[in-house]
Amino acid sequence: MKNANVVKIDSKGRITVPYHIRDYLGLREGAQLVLSSNEKKEFKVMPFLEGTSRISLVISDKPGSLAKIVDVFSRHQCDILMSESRTLKRGSLVAWEAVIDVTRCKAPKRLEKDLAASGFVKKMRTDRTKAAG
Repeated sequence: MKNANVVKIDSKGRITVPYHIRDYLGLREGAQLVLSSNEKKEFKVMPFLEGTSRISLVISDKPGSLAKIVDVFSRHQCDILMSESRTLKRGSLVAWEAVIDVTRCKAPKRLEKDLAASGFVKKMRTDRTKAAG
């Protein structure tokens, strides 16, 4: 279903997702959404569905460290939907947060062990979602 709707932002910055879109996506009260923006000042709204996981890592700020972390996700069949990184201490630590589709990951506990074993991860927090409804 492709659809376009014009909605207003209220005084608290909220928008209302029209009923037919909520119904189509199976969104209920309390459902989490991912908002992502791009350089064209557009943003995309995606349901944060079952099998989607948020992960926050603090990793070493060394050349290639993020590439090795991403490689671990790839080997475990994880699809990185969006990510953001920021330097905490230049040359020392970076915070990396990502939203990941883990539905094809056969061994989530093994994934966490492999991330820890990479030698780059200093701190890790994961938040796996329940169904969007």
